[in-house]
Amino acid sequence: MMKEERSVLVTQQPHAFLRLVPRSRPGPLAGAEVSPVLELPGLRLTRLALEAGGQAHAMKDIRGFRTRRQAPPLCVPLLLASICVALVVPVMLSAPGVVPVYAALLLVAGMVAGALLYTVTVRDTYGLILRTAQGDQEVFRSRDAEAFTRLVEALDRTLVWCAPEALPQPPARTLSR
Repeated sequence: MMKEERSVLVTQQPHAFLRLVPRSRPGPLAGAEVSPVLELPGLRLTRLALEAGGQAHAMKDIRGFRTRRQAPPLCVPLLLASICVALVVPVMLSAPGVVPVYAALLLVAGMVAGALLYTVTVRDTYGLILRTAQGDQEVFRSRDAEAFTRLVEALDRTLVWCAPEALPQPPARTLSR
């Protein structure tokens, strides 16, 4: 009986990506491994290693990777804007005098606009977590979604290059007479 092995396991969860690779690697080729596959500020990826944050991780030691997307907390600015509208405006409207009321309304409007502007302009943070023999380590963080996507695709291609047996082979077709 033939035993089927599944050498690559891909698990996707909301905002997470996991890629596992087999342990065995072919011997290194000379030449193209030293040139960088991808260079970003604080990160350099070659066919032999991933250098990030002052640490170098050899491709042969990487068993897999996953990504993490972290959304910034939006409850604080929205709560602040709600409190300003719900409490400050009625209190200031009950105070006598026209100038303090208009000044308070301008202040509340500025705080609400600032809170809404914060929620629109703030970006998600993306993290790359490597699975090694020592465990999972977060090695890179970025707010640039496009650069992070390029990194994940390049790392995936590099790990597949290091483990060509991880590529699925199509079943052999035979013609019967």
